[in-house]
Amino acid sequence: MEREALELAKKELRRSISKKKKELSADEILIRSERIFKHLQECEEFIKADEIYAYMNYNAEVHMQSLIERLWEQGRKVYLPKVEGEEMNFYEVHSMKDLASGCKGILEPVEDCNKALNPRGVMIVPGLAFDPMGGRIGYGGGFYDKYLERYPEFFTIGLGFDFQLVSQVPRGEWDRGLDLVITESQRIKN
Repeated sequence: MEREALELAKKELRRSISKKKKELSADEILIRSERIFKHLQECEEFIKADEIYAYMNYNAEVHMQSLIERLWEQGRKVYLPKVEGEEMNFYEVHSMKDLASGCKGILEPVEDCNKALNPRGVMIVPGLAFDPMGGRIGYGGGFYDKYLERYPEFFTIGLGFDFQLVSQVPRGEWDRGLDLVITESQRIKN
């Protein structure tokens, strides 16, 4: 697929999934998120990981706050992303007080959080659409693809609602695949 056609296909899929996400109520998001977390807690790589690289939800995504708070209670290290110009970096956070509104209003680590020095472990990756082969479409900034190109050692997990799982997402050679995709009803390992 040539680049222009690929970008057009991605744009159409983003539009379609975004429309479905807008139909979810806050309560539905919380209920569906808990179902997803049950599947996540059956993942061996996630269970064994001491360091979890996660994200703060944005725009009707899987609600991450309760999962992150559980990780803190378990004594695990949690790293969250911060957009810095054209790239993204991860910083260790210890509580919700370590976060402030950042890029697009998404909660990001504040200035005095420590930057991840040796990024590795499990990364939970946001997305608009996923496929059973580990394909993922984000919001179009390429931040996760660029970060994972710099630090490829991560075991990557995409979390999404059932309607976000499509038969195949349009992918370019620069698009990094995921190791695991989890929805309310499925866990698909690649």
